[in-house]
Amino acid sequence: MSGDFIWNNVLDQIDERGWAWLAIGPDDGSLSDEEFPAYCYTVGLAAKGLPDLIIIGLAPQTAFTVGDQLINKALANAAGTQAPPFEMNTDLLEVFKGTRAMLVDVPHEHAAKRTLFALDYAEAVSKPLQTVQLLWPDRQGRFPFEDGVAPTFAAAQPVLKNMPPPAPGYAESPVLQ
Repeated sequence: MSGDFIWNNVLDQIDERGWAWLAIGPDDGSLSDEEFPAYCYTVGLAAKGLPDLIIIGLAPQTAFTVGDQLINKALANAAGTQAPPFEMNTDLLEVFKGTRAMLVDVPHEHAAKRTLFALDYAEAVSKPLQTVQLLWPDRQGRFPFEDGVAPTFAAAQPVLKNMPPPAPGYAESPVLQ
């Protein structure tokens, strides 16, 4: 698929509903030297004054459904009150109908690496890239960063806020003087 085709699809989705979803397959590390699970993210929320959303490890259709619900609620909050559009760093019980979920800020360096189309779109509309990650719990209701969570579950849903900054690539390496 060409970049132009993807961009046109993204822009069509934004025109149709106000934002687009992109699903990214897992990276086995063969191209990037870093394994990373499949994830989905939005493009276009910057134009609405909202952070873009990233959801790691959920099936795309599930991520799109719960993400759209969160976005619609945030848009309603932003339009009618002075309340922040997203409730951050707190248990959200309405997302998965009775089990916990949580939104956390994603540091810019992780957002720029994982949400390239959102970054490009934000720059095109002269807005800063802001991203939040939706965290979902294991079967016992634990988030990936909590005690007792299985290492395989934590690996399937890395918390970008808690990850070390990406190592600089060759082009990003500081110049030695």
